[in-house]
Amino acid sequence: MVQSGSRDKTTVCGAIEHIETLNCKTATIEMLKTVELAEPVTIPSGYNVTIDLKGHAITSTDVVFIVETGATLTIIDDTGMGQISSGTKEAIKNNGTLIIGNNGDGNVSNNSPLIKGRTYAIVNSGTLNMYDGILKSIETDVISGNQISGKPTEYSVKTSTQVINEITYTIMYLGQ
Repeated sequence: MVQSGSRDKTTVCGAIEHIETLNCKTATIEMLKTVELAEPVTIPSGYNVTIDLKGHAITSTDVVFIVETGATLTIIDDTGMGQISSGTKEAIKNNGTLIIGNNGDGNVSNNSPLIKGRTYAIVNSGTLNMYDGILKSIETDVISGNQISGKPTEYSVKTSTQVINEITYTIMYLGQ
């Protein structure tokens, strides 16, 4: 995921720790495989991190990402079918800036990245921009707190429901 030094960079946490060690405030992490996290990954204030899922998943039974005030996390999936998923809580707790998808690439994907939470997909106290992807949760509201503030102008935010294994999910995506 991140190349250099001897620190474990094969995990998302290790890659973030390595970025902090290098004092590199802007970085892109490309996922090489699907990973299950034991604890949330925190994006510190002042950092701008892009995660390219490359078709892989980052899962946890806890919150997956915590974005601190003054931090930016961008989640993209250049390959498709990548996801961030929490089995018991929200997938992302955002207090900074969260960007889902590629802004300005001319394409809007309604499949990827998938952000899925057991309670909410995102608990948002910051800024949330969505240019690709789908948000999914069991709660009626997919996002708790501030709603989507940035999106392609020709698209609107749509919601629907989906039943999987007798569980009803609320889904949010961009549509025309």
